[in-house]
Amino acid sequence: MSRLVEELKVDHSHIKQVLRRAKDCTLTTSERFEVFIAAKVALQNHLDRENRELYPVLRHAAQSDPESHSTLETFAKDMEQIASQVTWFFSKYPSLETVNPKIEADLNYAVELARDLETLTTFLGVRLGREEHSLYPVYDRVAEKGTRLAIELQVQDIGGRLIHIPIE
Repeated sequence: MSRLVEELKVDHSHIKQVLRRAKDCTLTTSERFEVFIAAKVALQNHLDRENRELYPVLRHAAQSDPESHSTLETFAKDMEQIASQVTWFFSKYPSLETVNPKIEADLNYAVELARDLETLTTFLGVRLGREEHSLYPVYDRVAEKGTRLAIELQVQDIGGRLIHIPIE
């Protein structure tokens, strides 16, 4: 497993831990909302890193590797759905300052927020699991292949023939 995938999985563990806390019904709805804001920040940092380090490698590989291309297309469609859900959630519940008075005044609003929060955390949890089981193995395969190719030494022998020497 590559260093990047190991680190991204650590991010996933942290995000899942925060999401589990957001689902904790012993917390008040406003506390759960605050925890979810922390998850949003952690998720954004994670996505920024994937966009910088993971996806460029996969996009390059997708140009010549049908498996990489198919996996990347599937995850791009998933991300559109998740982005839509996250955008919808935070447009409906923009900030604790606007949400908290409504929670205090209307039990149905608090239940609706809890239900919407549960739906969103489930979407995100499923996505993180799918990345670990489907996307990251493709990255590791592509990255390993790219590393092997990148550390091949080319030299000419006495007769002028080009020799490829992989460096382990």
